[in-house]
Amino acid sequence: MMDDMYIRYIDALFLCNGFARPKDLIERFGMNRTKASKLFSKYRDEMKASVIFEVSSKTYVASSDFESSFNWHEPEANEFIFCVNTVFDKVGLVELKG
Repeated sequence: MMDDMYIRYIDALFLCNGFARPKDLIERFGMNRTKASKLFSKYRDEMKASVIFEVSSKTYVASSDFESSFNWHEPEANEFIFCVNTVFDKVGLVELKG
């Protein structure tokens, strides 16, 4: 269940910023690098996400044909955004808006 939340968060980072890094999960949620890297692999594999890993910056970048894997206009998306903004607001990496 928690993995699903992290996957949605990764998707939101791509949607809002155009990029995401394992470091974002490490800083935001306090997880270790191995877990963060596995979540990015899971996101790429399961969501068929169109993202590219830039080795030099250790950053995943959304490709020009990137499409979000979730419908962010559904009611449960607003609940997720509220959860991330309140419960997990440790470092304020991104301001998500519903």
